[in-house]
Amino acid sequence: MSDDIRDEAPPRYRVVVNAQGQYSIWPADAEPPAGWSPGGVEGVKDDCLRHIEEVWVDMRPAEPRRAGSTTAPDESLEVSDRDHFVDGRTSGGR
Repeated sequence: MSDDIRDEAPPRYRVVVNAQGQYSIWPADAEPPAGWSPGGVEGVKDDCLRHIEEVWVDMRPAEPRRAGSTTAPDESLEVSDRDHFVDGRTSGGR
């Protein structure tokens, strides 16, 4: 076995989604937390985050969307901001 870190496969994640239509990522080898279910995509972190960026176009929870709220989603969020939120960390995202 080599000590070279480049020989190790990158960690795998799965996209998870909750009842409000909010997305996150979770380690692929772990069960999603309570209230979350698999979102259909599994892969390396960047692939999962890219998928979330494509499908989660309205960051509001489902209830305001269903209620017909006219408040627009925050278009000022940069991808790095969303990564920070999606990762669920407060220490800087990626």
